[in-house]
Amino acid sequence: MNKIRIITFFTFLLIFTIIFQLGSMSTVSEEEANMFMEEFKKLVLDIDGFG
Repeated sequence: MNKIRIITFFTFLLIFTIIFQLGSMSTVSEEEANMFMEEFKKLVLDIDGFG
């Protein structure tokens, strides 16, 4: 049982590492980044110090 847990852990760790690496190689245009920031600013506009 413990061996299955270890194998499962490292399998998911490998999958996560591959997906993270692929995501880090993608590029985002300036227009997309600005659009994301504008939407983010709208979402967090009403958040105060207490949440």
